[in-house]
Amino acid sequence: MDYVDVPLKKWETSKTREDKIYQLLGFQLGKIDELLCNNGLKVIRSTIQGEKLEFNDIIKVQLSLKEQKHNLSKNRKTNNPLKVKSVVPCLPFTQGIVSDFASERLSKMYIDLMKVIRSKKLMSEILEIEVTEDERKLYSAFCEQYGELWLPTDDTKQALFDKLRKRVEKVLEKQSDKEHSEM
Repeated sequence: MDYVDVPLKKWETSKTREDKIYQLLGFQLGKIDELLCNNGLKVIRSTIQGEKLEFNDIIKVQLSLKEQKHNLSKNRKTNNPLKVKSVVPCLPFTQGIVSDFASERLSKMYIDLMKVIRSKKLMSEILEIEVTEDERKLYSAFCEQYGELWLPTDDTKQALFDKLRKRVEKVLEKQSDKEHSEM
C-alpha cells in the first residue's frame, strides 16, 4: 500500500494512510468503470463497500441491473445520466459505529428522563410495563418504545416526544389524584 502511487485529482490530498487507501480504491473503481463502459455496459452507479468475508483472499463482485428512467435536463450539455462512484467503509464496522452512536444517544435520553422522574415505579408505569426495579428492563422498554429517537425525522421526533409527554402527564396526574384521595 505504501509503495503504490495513485494519481490524485486537484482537490485530493494524501496526508494519511486512510486517505491513500480511499484514493486507491477510488482509482480502482474508476478503472473497473472504464473497463465495463469500454465493453458496452452503461454504468450509472458503482460502489466499493467493505464487507467481512469468510476468507481473506476472496473479493466479492456484485453486478445488478436496474432499469432507470432518467430525466433529460435542458441545462445539461449532454443527456447522459450522472455517474455516481463511492467508496464506503466495511459494512459491519459502519453498523457497529451507528449502533454505538444510537446506544449512546438513547442512554443519555433515558438517564436524563430518570433524573426527572426519579422513581423506577413511576418509570415502569410510564413505559406501561410491570413494576420493576431492574434498570435493564426499564431501559430495554424505553428503547423498544422510543428507540427511533436516536436519529428521528422532525415528524417522528415530535410524535414520540408528544407520546412520551402525554404518558408522563397521565401517570403523574394519576399519581397526584391518588395522593389527594389518600389525604
